This record gives sequence, structure tokens and C-alpha cells, in this order.
Amino acid sequence: MDRIVNEFTTLSPVLQALLATCFTWGVTALGAAWVFMARDISRRTLDAMLGFAAGVMIAASFWSLLAPAIRPDLALVSFERPKRADEAKTKVLELAAQLRHGLDGRYRRYAESSDPEVVTRVRQAGGDYLFAVNDHREFGDYVGHHGLVMENGVPARATLTVRRADGHVYDLVAHRPIQAARAGGKLTFEAGFGPGQGRLFLITSRPPAAVRVAMPDTARLGESVAGAVSVVDAEGKPVVAVLPVQLAITDPAGRPAEGSGCYAARDGRLTVKLDLAPNDRPGVWSIRVDDLAAGLVGEAWLRVTR
Repeated sequence: MDRIVNEFTTLSPVLQALLATCFTWGVTALGAAWVFMARDISRRTLDAMLGFAAGVMIAASFWSLLAPAIRPDLALVSFERPKRADEAKTKVLELAAQLRHGLDGRYRRYAESSDPEVVTRVRQAGGDYLFAVNDHREFGDYVGHHGLVMENGVPARATLTVRRADGHVYDLVAHRPIQAARAGGKLTFEAGFGPGQGRLFLITSRPPAAVRVAMPDTARLGESVAGAVSVVDAEGKPVVAVLPVQLAITDPAGRPAEGSGCYAARDGRLTVKLDLAPNDRPGVWSIRVDDLAAGLVGEAWLRVTR
């Protein structure tokens, strides 16, 4: 057999292809020629032959086509975690940097942080909601002397980037706008974090400019009153985002009424329903709405009579 293979390899490529084609044709014809020697073939024999042929073709398709095509784009390296927490953290960050580099050509990150220990996550509902958590840690005095756990958080500062060409950024915890730079189809802004602190930012296409509160001028005790709140842009159009607002309804004595609380104004709109009890205090009621993104305020008054 070795001699035949050696002689075959000395032939020209054209002759090799011709001989290989003739060989495969010959064995195929030989297998098919069996039908001339058997007039009557049982159903069981036909089923066995067809099953064998199907198995051969499936095996050929897998081992010759599918298996060679299945290759990992990235191979993740497993490692044994060191006993000391700081050494384990260094190793994890090193492997994460390698994974990040390997994904750069295949995955387009929508949001990222300049500090790998400030973790980001984005949710979308009209606007972009960017969650950022500071995971910087160091050993403390409680169990830190064992070297197994880094239990103390430390402050951090990072540049946050969102892959969108334009937008207006708001700090939903501090209720104020954030200055952002626009370049290369990205928004970038600086953010500081306390130990273990998480922050939440809203990015809208158009900035909120005002809060409008529409309520009837008068109502009677025992009635239900419906009103509307709109967080609008400079053109008077509702801002397309789920905006957090705080609703404060107070009676003439300054006491908060039922219905006061925090709400989500979907697409910049919120319906207010005020159920006046027969024993509520008559007089001028206040309906105040605070936009918890840009820090805007809107207010309306309702005169309640008996």
C-alpha cells in the first residue's frame, strides 16, 4: 500500500485527479451494479441499504463539512484561583483585558468605562439608562488580615462613554444635568464614585425644558379629579423617555394627600387622579411635580369647595 501511495504522489496533479475520479466512479458503479444480479429485493433489504447510505452521507457531511467548520472564535483560559484575593483580582482583570481585546473585532460595546473596575450596564426605554457601579476594593480590618476577602470599598473616578452621536445626560440620583463631550460618534463624561457607590444616568435625544401640570380650576369634595403632567422640550413636545417625577399633593393645611409619591412619566406624560373625600379640607390645594432628571418643577392649584 505504501508503494502504491508513493507512486501515486509522483504523478502529475491532473493525472491524480483523473485517476481519483475514475476510482470513485468505478466503486460507485460497482456498488450500483448489484441490482443487475438481484431481480427481487425484499423491503427489509431495501430499508437496510437506504439506512446505510443515509448514514454514510450524514457522516460524510459532518466529518468533511460541519466538523472542520466548527472552530471557536475565542478560547477562554481556565485558571485556578489563587488563595489571596488581591492576586485573584489581578488575574481576573488580566484575563478580562485579554477577552476584551479578543472581542474588539467581533463585538461593538455600546457603553464602557475607562476603569475596568467601574462596571457599566445599559437599559433602553425611549432614552438610555446607564448604570455604573464602583467595584474598587481593598483589604480591611475585619477579615482583611486573612487575605481572602477585600471587604473595603475605595473611591474611584472614570470616564464613561456611550456610543451615540448626540444626547443630553442627566444624573438621576443628584437630579441635575451632566456636561458631556461629543466626538467621533460618542458621548463621554466624567463621573466620580464613592466606595461601593452606584450611579444612574439618563441620556435623552432632546433635553427637558419645562414641567407642565394641567388641573381643573375647581372641584367639590367627594369628586374625583383628573389632571395631566407633561415633561416637555423647548418646542413644547413631550420628551420621549421614561422620566422619574415626584408628585406632591398638599391640602390647604400643608398636609400631603393620598396620591403623593414618585412616578414614572412614560414618554414624558403622567395622568394624575385625585379622589377628594367628603371630609377633606376645603380650600386651595397644591399639585407640585418635580422632574427628578433635570431638576425642573411644575405646579398647579385647585380650589376645592363643599
